Amino acid sequence: MFILFLLGIYFIPSIIAWVKKNNFTLVILINVFAGWTGIGWIAAFVLSVVKIKSK
Repeated sequence: MFILFLLGIYFIPSIIAWVKKNNFTLVILINVFAGWTGIGWIAAFVLSVVKIKSK
């Protein structure tokens, strides 16, 4: 049960990006491959809440 809780915390940026339809592919890639570093998790979280303007 505790492991599921930790996985939920780990994937919060991906869940936020999926719900907001905001940079989901980029966020999931960063979260999966660099999220364990802490800095990667923060980068994924920031990208999930910030909207990148397209031209």
